[in-house]
Amino acid sequence: MYKVLDLPASSYISSLGGMNISSQANEISMATQNPSLLTGEQHQKIGVNFSNYLSKSNFFSAMYGHQLSENDVIAGFIQYVSFGKFAHTTEENVYLGMLPVKDDVVMSVIYSRRLAEKFHAGVSMKPVMSFLADYQSFGVAVDVGANFYDRNIGFSGGVAFKNIGVQFKNYTSSRSAPLPFSIQLGMSQKLKHAPFCFSLTIHDLQRWNLNPNPAVKVNFADMLFRHTTWGIEFTPKGFYVALGYNRQRGAELSIKDIRSLAGFSAGLGFRVYKFNIGASISQYQKGIWAFQVSASTAVSSFLR
Repeated sequence: MYKVLDLPASSYISSLGGMNISSQANEISMATQNPSLLTGEQHQKIGVNFSNYLSKSNFFSAMYGHQLSENDVIAGFIQYVSFGKFAHTTEENVYLGMLPVKDDVVMSVIYSRRLAEKFHAGVSMKPVMSFLADYQSFGVAVDVGANFYDRNIGFSGGVAFKNIGVQFKNYTSSRSAPLPFSIQLGMSQKLKHAPFCFSLTIHDLQRWNLNPNPAVKVNFADMLFRHTTWGIEFTPKGFYVALGYNRQRGAELSIKDIRSLAGFSAGLGFRVYKFNIGASISQYQKGIWAFQVSASTAVSSFLR
């Protein structure tokens, strides 16, 4: 339930496979992946994002960060997801107009604190509302995360407990549905003498079996691989190019005997004036792509 909680909040995240809890890129959206990645570098930074998602669905998000003190940072985030509309008719097939298929709204308050020079911890609270035609649903999720970053060796490691929570109101019944809880570990390593960064995120550590189809047998190596998302970045000064591979998405959405790039994603970003601009593309199945564009800037840069 509420898979909307796992949508990438920026083209940067999408380009790395849609999942990364350790990257030290100066991207405010990374705090939606791991709240401990919110730092003072995101003070007065604004980020916006738009995605032309699957079929007729789209989503938009916006985020703002503010440093409260030397060690404390807070941010606000909101995301709106539209899954298109359908024709509303009576039993006699009398047309009554168009109704949304499904609309979701996610809001989040994120707090991060620096506990030591190289160690941060954070938490976020995420109320989520979902509207399915004339029915509504409501729930609350919480993320808790920690991050270790050693700038001297370019290593970052993180852990996150994501989507801890409950659905308070279901669409049509009092029975609540489980949220997409996930325990994740991640690491990113920058090369010392070359502008490259490699990332690995291990997800769903609380459960081994990620196979949605019991009729299909999955061997040990493939099941292990399905718990991983990989990313590589080329980061010379002023822009980046990123590639990612989400094995679980690739395994679930690939079609037998049909070659595709399901699970792969790519993106790039660059700085224009005082804005950071990014774009990404991800394939879900052959011929089915998701596109995402993002922009961010620091409000303080306009006040100098």
